Amino acid sequence: MREIRLQWLSGFTGKNKPARPTGDEPPLRAELFSAAQMEQHGKALAAAHILTPEHASDRLLVRLTDNERT
Repeated sequence: MREIRLQWLSGFTGKNKPARPTGDEPPLRAELFSAAQMEQHGKALAAAHILTPEHASDRLLVRLTDNERT
């Protein structure tokens, strides 16, 4: 899965401009993840997160408020 993600990320340059294919390799046009792969990836992400009993800061709300003002 890491290779697929890296391949996808390498397809962009600058501000999300698609890069031109290099060499004889055709552009990636297939699905990045099948439904089963997406499920497996979601489970892996969830397992990687560590939950704590502590209260998380509300940094997101501060950032959203700042974005709204801007």
